[in-house]
Amino acid sequence: MTEASSARLTALAFALASVALVGAELRLRRDLNRTFESRRRVLDAAEVPKPLVARLATLGHTEWATDLLWVNAIVYYGETLLGSTTSNYVRHYAVTMQALDPDFRPAYLWGAMATMYRITQPTRADAEDAVAMLTEGHRRFPHDAEIDYNLASTMAFELGPRVTDAERPAVRARAAEHMRRAALAGVGPAWLPLTASAFLVSAGRLDAAVDLVRDALLRPVDGALRAELQQRLDVLLRRRGREDPIEDAMAGINSERLDTFPYLTPPMYTFVGTPVIPRVPEPPRFTGPLRDHR
Repeated sequence: MTEASSARLTALAFALASVALVGAELRLRRDLNRTFESRRRVLDAAEVPKPLVARLATLGHTEWATDLLWVNAIVYYGETLLGSTTSNYVRHYAVTMQALDPDFRPAYLWGAMATMYRITQPTRADAEDAVAMLTEGHRRFPHDAEIDYNLASTMAFELGPRVTDAERPAVRARAAEHMRRAALAGVGPAWLPLTASAFLVSAGRLDAAVDLVRDALLRPVDGALRAELQQRLDVLLRRRGREDPIEDAMAGINSERLDTFPYLTPPMYTFVGTPVIPRVPEPPRFTGPLRDHR
C-alpha cells in the first residue's frame, strides 16, 4: 500500500468516526433533554422588589426597569402555567410595574388577566384585585375601549357571581356602563350590544339600552344578529311604552331604501341617502306684447 493510499484511508476513517460521534452526541442530547423535561420541577418563586425599593434602585430609569420586569413576568407566568403551580407572584409583578410606570398599559390588562386565570380557582379577593387594576387603568386611560371591555367582563362575569345578593346590583350597574362604552366603540364580540342592553335594563337605564341597540343596528352585522337586535329593540320600545320619533324616522328611511336601493344594507343606505333627481329648469316664457325692434 502506497503512502497516498494510506493517507486516504486514514482520512476516510476519521470522517466516519466523526459522523458516528456526532450522531451519538445528538442521540445523547435528545435523551438528556427528555430526562430533564420529565424530572424538572418548576418552583413558584420569584424575586420581585417592592414598588418603593424598585423606584429607588432604578435611579430614575423607571421605564427601563418596567420593561425588564415585564419580560420576567411573562416568563414567570408561562413557566408556572407549564409547571402547574399557583402563580402567586403575578400580582406583585403587576403592582410593581404599575407603580414604576403608570402609563405602561399592559401592566393593567395583563395583571388583571393573570390574577384571574391561573391553575388555582380564583377567589373573590382575586376578582377584586383584577377589578382594582382595571379601574386604575381606566383612570389612566379613560377613553381606552379595550380596558372598558375587560373591566366590564371582569365585573359582570367574575366579580358578580362571587359577591352577595345585596352587592350584586351595584356591581352589575358599574359593569353595564363600561360594557356600553365598549359596545359603542365596537370592541368585543358582535353580540356585546345584546348583553350590554340586558345589563342596562337591569340597572334601570332603559333609554340607554334603546340607544345602544339602535346604534348597533347602524353597523354592518350579519342577518341573524340583525334580526335579534331588531327584536330586542322592539321589545325595549314596547317596554318603554311611548312614541319614539327616531324609530319612526328610521322606519321611514328603511321604507325609502326598499323602494330605491333594496340591494343596499341599512348602514350603507344611511351614507348613500335618498337619490336626488335634478330638475332642468324650463326656459322662461315671454307673455308680454310683441314689439318691433327694427
